[in-house]
Amino acid sequence: MCTNKTARNTNYYRRNKRERNIVHECPYSNCNYETTGPKQTLTNHINAKHKPESERPFQCKFTDCNRGFAQKCLLQNHYKKVHKLKVNLKKDRTIVEYHINTNNSQYQPTTSSTINRLNYYKQTPTIKATDLGTFEFLPGKFLNANHIHYDAREGYITLKTLNVDQMKPRKIKKIKKIKKIKKIKKIKKQNISG
Repeated sequence: MCTNKTARNTNYYRRNKRERNIVHECPYSNCNYETTGPKQTLTNHINAKHKPESERPFQCKFTDCNRGFAQKCLLQNHYKKVHKLKVNLKKDRTIVEYHINTNNSQYQPTTSSTINRLNYYKQTPTIKATDLGTFEFLPGKFLNANHIHYDAREGYITLKTLNVDQMKPRKIKKIKKIKKIKKIKKIKKQNISG
C-alpha cells in the first residue's frame, strides 16, 4: 500500500510546471518574467521589481525611514536588521466567535443531529470558541467547530467568523469611547462647578 503524503496543491503546481497549462506572465513589456506557480508569486514579482518603494504593500512605520517591501517577511527582516526590533507581523487567525444566521438557510436538515444543532443556533446566534464542547446535540455528541463549518458548507446556516486580530479593533474602539465619555463628563462637571 503506497500513501502519498504530498499536499494536493503541491502536486497541482508540480504538474503545472511540467505541462505549463497555466503560466502567469509579467505584464510589463520589458520584462520576461513568468511563473507556473500561484498568481501571488507574480504579484510579489511586480511589487518587488516594478513598483517604487513608496507604493509597495508593506511600509516601514519609522518616520525617518521610507522603505517599502513586497512581502511581509522582508519588512520583518528590515525591522530586525536596521531598527534592531523583533516584530511579529503575522496575524493571529484563531477564531474567537462564530456568528450564525439560520434565516436564509438553503436546505432543511433531515437528521436529528443537524436539526438539534439548528435549533441551538436559533437560540444562540453568536457562539464563542470557548463555549464549544458545552452543547450536547445528541447523547455523547458535543458541538465543535467542525459541526459549525459542516452546517455552513451544506447550506443549513450562513456563517461569519471573527478571529483574534478582528476582535482587537473592537476592544480599542470601546476603550476610546469610554475615555471620550469620561472626558465629556469631566468637562461638564468643570463647567457646572466653574
